[in-house]
Amino acid sequence: MKRTMLMIASATVIAGSALAAGAIDDSSWRGGPSDAWFVNWDKALAESRKSGKAMFLLNTGSDWCGWCKKLKAEVLDKPEFAEFASENLVLVYLDSPNRDPLCKEQKAHNRLIAKSLPFGGGVPNVLVVNSKGERLGSIGGGGLGVDAYLERLRGILSEDGKKIDGDNAQTLFESGYAALAAEIAARRAALPPVTKEDFKAKVTGVAIVERSKYNGIDVDFQPPDTELDVPFGKKALFRVEYDFPEGYEARIWTRCVFPPEERKNAFYFGFNPSGLYKGKGVAYGFITLLDKGKACSLKTVALQTNSDPELDDFPHGWEISKTSVNLNFQEKPADYDEKGIEQPSDANAPSVSKSVQKGWIEDFEAAKKKAAKEKKLILLDFSGSDWCGWCKKMDKEVFAQDKFVKEASRKFVLVMVDSPRDKSVLSALARKQNGELARKYDVKGFPTVVIVDPDGNEVARHSGYKAGGPKNYMRYLRDLTKGAKRPKKSR
Repeated sequence: MKRTMLMIASATVIAGSALAAGAIDDSSWRGGPSDAWFVNWDKALAESRKSGKAMFLLNTGSDWCGWCKKLKAEVLDKPEFAEFASENLVLVYLDSPNRDPLCKEQKAHNRLIAKSLPFGGGVPNVLVVNSKGERLGSIGGGGLGVDAYLERLRGILSEDGKKIDGDNAQTLFESGYAALAAEIAARRAALPPVTKEDFKAKVTGVAIVERSKYNGIDVDFQPPDTELDVPFGKKALFRVEYDFPEGYEARIWTRCVFPPEERKNAFYFGFNPSGLYKGKGVAYGFITLLDKGKACSLKTVALQTNSDPELDDFPHGWEISKTSVNLNFQEKPADYDEKGIEQPSDANAPSVSKSVQKGWIEDFEAAKKKAAKEKKLILLDFSGSDWCGWCKKMDKEVFAQDKFVKEASRKFVLVMVDSPRDKSVLSALARKQNGELARKYDVKGFPTVVIVDPDGNEVARHSGYKAGGPKNYMRYLRDLTKGAKRPKKSR
């Protein structure tokens, strides 16, 4: 097999590509998904101050990020979102496309704002702020569905603002983008010039880890050239020690360097830790396979500098060092799913899923019979009990509360439809049934509650977390099902 090369890339804060102070000429800039979106920070801020609406800042990678595309299709392109946004939000589109790059000025504008404001790591990421420079909230990732997304936005807009700290953010809100760009350009120009010899980094350890161990805490690192077999579903985590020139900041991350025609069994670029590194320190980056489930070997890791010469402070493509490694990625075993999770046999499954709470059932067919007999509707709780934070919060505050179960059981048959990562907690019935129910009712995110009649016809639904405890949630359910035709009792 050919020697495989990975690079760990460093991306610095914007330097000389910033615009001079003054009005931004955005006549040649690419627009957003529709005319409702601003691409110019100064114009968006002016509209926010004029209208009093909060700014909805979307940091996205429109042509390469799968979750960004999912968010656009399932939320941003929906008429419900457009209607809500027109009344409550100033939409700002900060795109970083790969296949059809933006012009230099627009690219610098988007990157500078994304680095100056407290976005979360990765894309898609949304930050909601008001015109005073106060953070109202944020939403990371996709997959919520439009109902859950709008519910989350309503909660964010009801929050009190918290001042966004930092000189860059303050300049952005007080003086606008052009002034901030000029200020940072002057600050960077005052730094001494650098060469590749000034940037030092080396791989000092490698370990096999679960996804939760990307930060290197409590990880037993081995010397980089130790021969290690990487089981399917596990990651190879690298520890990198770095030493950067004073005043220069960088991110450390892994990236695949294969040309497209050689990507079979190539490696996937991995972890980009939040925050910027400077001076001396330690960073971590993982790798996994593009062609998952195939056996493959990794023999060399190359440490390189930046990935975007137009926005960085030193030339593109400096190779700092190479490190020999000896990693053997294993094929997918027959009893593992595509996510690397071992599938327990039905013979060892519990009779009832361990995640089903007191007062709830999981057999949907039995629930339909019970609902018909007792003249009730069915409440289906679609949950991810061991990984979904909002599901856990709803369970603790509402669904597991005796008061809720007692009150809700008078009107509904309560059915839990769980999709945990640990499949061993599920009964044989749940393993066969729950995925089919999620597909049947087109559940896009968790938690989602679907109300159906005894024949399984949908009556109402809502997605996302609802605050207020059992009493408030019961009031919400009454409003949600108000006017719904109640089933007739079976003879």
